[in-house]
Amino acid sequence: MRWINTLPLGLRSLFHKERAEQELDDEVRFHLEKQIEQNIAQGMPPEEARYAALRQFGPVEAIKEECRQNRATCILETLFQDIRFGLRPLRRNPGFTMVAVLTLAICAGPRRRRNSRRHLLRHSPAHARDWYPHGAGGAEG
Repeated sequence: MRWINTLPLGLRSLFHKERAEQELDDEVRFHLEKQIEQNIAQGMPPEEARYAALRQFGPVEAIKEECRQNRATCILETLFQDIRFGLRPLRRNPGFTMVAVLTLAICAGPRRRRNSRRHLLRHSPAHARDWYPHGAGGAEG
């Protein structure tokens, strides 16, 4: 059930990155300010309280990066980035792209037809006669 709760937040952070980043900054700032207030309440001078809060809180940017990694959209963002990175060279060299696509089409078409015939022969011997009128490749029929 956890993914049901995080899905709307993940989609929102995927489509509204600036807003999600601003909320993350605000939350980190809130926690730092609360720690500073606690340090001042304990009798520290404001500047020393700020440095002590930063030391207790840890590396701010590393914590933000960890929060970004824990978002539900991290996998999708990485996937989109990988797709863009993979398509970039194909856009730069359209001749190579055409050769690659045609090669895949030429290789995949006959293989698909052969595999569909095998599937037909294995699972429906009565229909195999429609494909092979002189017998099913040596099979009884």
